[in-house]
Amino acid sequence: MSRELEVPAVVVENSEFDEILRVWIGSGAVVTMQDLFGPNAHNWGMVLADVGMHIARMRLEQDGILKSRRFRHWKKAIEAECRSSSISSTVR
Repeated sequence: MSRELEVPAVVVENSEFDEILRVWIGSGAVVTMQDLFGPNAHNWGMVLADVGMHIARMRLEQDGILKSRRFRHWKKAIEAECRSSSISSTVR
């Protein structure tokens, strides 16, 4: 079984797409990213919201839990993580 996600065909066939983020989860998290947005944090917020919507849609299809309920849980988790002093990741 491959541990790497398949690159969608539309991305392979179209040069307009740029990879900006990869995340690996284990006993910790490893993150590598490319900052295409510069100081505009709003764009990163849109990326994270879009990822959240895809996750919510996947979970709704798999277990029927509504997106709004998922977002409440994520908001709590994000706020707790942001308050934590133990945030550690590798950024390249």
